[in-house]
Amino acid sequence: MRSPSRGVPARIAARDSNPREGLPVLKWFIIMNLFNRIFTLVSIVVLALLGLAVLLIPLGFLSFTSSVLNASEVTQPGFRIVTALAVLAIAIFLIWLEFRRPGSRTVEVSRASGGSIRITTHDIEDRIKQQVDAISGVIGVRVRANERDNAVVARLEVQATSGTDLIAKGEEIAAITRVVVQDQLGLKMYGKPQITIQAVKTKQIQSTPVPAASNSTADSTTDDTTTATKA
Repeated sequence: MRSPSRGVPARIAARDSNPREGLPVLKWFIIMNLFNRIFTLVSIVVLALLGLAVLLIPLGFLSFTSSVLNASEVTQPGFRIVTALAVLAIAIFLIWLEFRRPGSRTVEVSRASGGSIRITTHDIEDRIKQQVDAISGVIGVRVRANERDNAVVARLEVQATSGTDLIAKGEEIAAITRVVVQDQLGLKMYGKPQITIQAVKTKQIQSTPVPAASNSTADSTTDDTTTATKA
């Protein structure tokens, strides 16, 4: 097993010196705050118009409501059920958006003592990919790193050459992944690395032999010499 190199740079974001670390989460809260403001304003306007209609023209409002109810009664039951389900789905989706928190794209370094240091998951994926690509027998790798409970969840899809011992190679890749995450980057692993490995047959490129032109050149030279001698 090749020893992973330690000279590959990684982009590290220090929370004390770089306020852009929490930018994705901040953008999410800004968007949701804007949506809440718009939704609140629209709701207030609609309720105000309904209240004015009830107070100023109660008979007209009641007749309008009665006509709407009569029209909905004539409508097919299937259409009403589909509309009700759509309204329910939209309400559930809006509630989910209110309570959803976007996943973090950084993981905090556990052994850092001089400050709170976080490393992006993109750099974790690049570091793992570089080290796994250097393993003999590996012809392709796809890495996916996520943060969970301030630890790294690593998923790898690896393609190896035909005839490779997939179990032994998978163990080697898992060991390299742990070394990169825990020893090199100083992060915590959430469980074991999840490795999906398959053997791929590589196509051998056959070289087409180029016909030698030396014989034809020699024959033409001989013919020219013979012609010159006769002349």
